[in-house]
Amino acid sequence: MGPGGHRLWGGFPGNNDSWWSDAGCAQVSTTLCDVLKLVLPVTARPAPQNVSSVPGRWEFVTTYGMWPGGQQALHFDPTRCFWQICLTGCDEAFLQVGKVVKRYVEGDMVAFDASYDHSVWVRPGAKIPRIVLHGSLHYCQGGYS
Repeated sequence: MGPGGHRLWGGFPGNNDSWWSDAGCAQVSTTLCDVLKLVLPVTARPAPQNVSSVPGRWEFVTTYGMWPGGQQALHFDPTRCFWQICLTGCDEAFLQVGKVVKRYVEGDMVAFDASYDHSVWVRPGAKIPRIVLHGSLHYCQGGYS
């Protein structure tokens, strides 16, 4: 894992949406975790069996990092909604979803359906790693599908 990889909430094992990592929160921001605890989960409960039974389709919040020159290969995930907020190293970092490529902007949120092919990379000449706050939800808008 790249720099800044700290699970804050939820996910494995077993779609546990009441689990919080005190250690992860202490390393990233206790204030951020205190605020997120007031709103997560944001999707309806209980999750339908056809959603919760899909392997790897968890709801969670974590930080992900990538070193300069790093790239994650084009892939897809079973999750219908990923959201990210770039925290640092954004100017030389990119996100591709389908054929659309966007440069990360510090502090801006991006959300996309992760069941479409997507990739991220950081230019080799970047001076610092890219770090994002990353969330995985069952859906971004609407309802379960």
